[in-house]
Amino acid sequence: MVYSTCSLFPEEGELQVESYSDLLVKLTDDPRHMGYRKSKVWMRVMRTYPHVDFSEGFFIAKIDPSRKN
Repeated sequence: MVYSTCSLFPEEGELQVESYSDLLVKLTDDPRHMGYRKSKVWMRVMRTYPHVDFSEGFFIAKIDPSRKN
């Protein structure tokens, strides 16, 4: 399952998926596209930024229920 939003606010991105941290699939190794560093899940989510990607700002997280212990 993918959770995505066209928002730059962590309240609408990282904070929404933190409770699924064990189920998140890492999406990028590019530090320019990782989430907000103050978030618990910043290395397992992805962001696009207007000043980096010349597009809208987006948040993307992939949740894999089969990762459940």
